[in-house]
Amino acid sequence: MFLEQFLGALGAKKLLFSGVANEFISGTVIYDLKNLEERQDFCWYKNIHDPLTSGLYDLIKLINDMQLLSIDMLTLTRNNLHSLYNSHYARTMSVDDFNTLVDSLVSIEVRMMDEGKETDSFFIHE
Repeated sequence: MFLEQFLGALGAKKLLFSGVANEFISGTVIYDLKNLEERQDFCWYKNIHDPLTSGLYDLIKLINDMQLLSIDMLTLTRNNLHSLYNSHYARTMSVDDFNTLVDSLVSIEVRMMDEGKETDSFFIHE
């Protein structure tokens, strides 16, 4: 699932889902499986019936699997990430299409919740 890869890239070890509706997905991020107090509630406002941009799951999976974030910042330039993406998935995605894909990724914001209130966001930036 996309959200597991996205939050996993940002340090989540496990997600506990508490709510899924047409307009949002909510739950709790667990950062340390040995210390369940290391957690953060979240809410992602997304219509679950809207498909994600083609290739977006593959991009976040690559970032997560290869640990290409330093906290929440990409450690590769867009050009290097594009080359890695194409070689890893044996694709020839154009620069324009890849830029659209990265733009989609960096526009995603998953809200952090504390005591039922939005306090901050999970996001990825360059």
